[in-house]
Amino acid sequence: MRSPAYPLKAVFYSWILLALSCPAASAAPAVSGSYRVVDTADLGTDVRVTLSIRLTNPSDNVLLISKVGLLGLAPAVHATEEVPVSVNIDPNSSSSFTQDFTIPKAAYELMGKGIRPRLILQVQSAGEDDTLTVSLTRALATRSHLP
Repeated sequence: MRSPAYPLKAVFYSWILLALSCPAASAAPAVSGSYRVVDTADLGTDVRVTLSIRLTNPSDNVLLISKVGLLGLAPAVHATEEVPVSVNIDPNSSSSFTQDFTIPKAAYELMGKGIRPRLILQVQSAGEDDTLTVSLTRALATRSHLP
């Protein structure tokens, strides 16, 4: 004779089996990236920094990046203005580009102390527009312009 809780146990175990058979959701960001400072210009209270940026697209869709901005590196620092770009990243591939940003000198100094810059990207993928935020890691370089 089956217990009255049998239907509930069957549903419970079915859910566990379903969860185990489905692939786990990826914790990885849709896009990852790295940067290297290639040039700087002291503008008084600001710094114009030229970054060489490499973005990796692990998805199975082409990513079309139409705008890029640099998010504030400190709570009191606002994001830079988003500028138009034309960067296409093929599926499961990487692409590099160079971009100038004008940021407060204090934010630039934070980069030198290891604070990771974050990009805000306007992208199109599979016919849908989206905004992505990507934390950049510092790429190893033979010459650094960081303070």
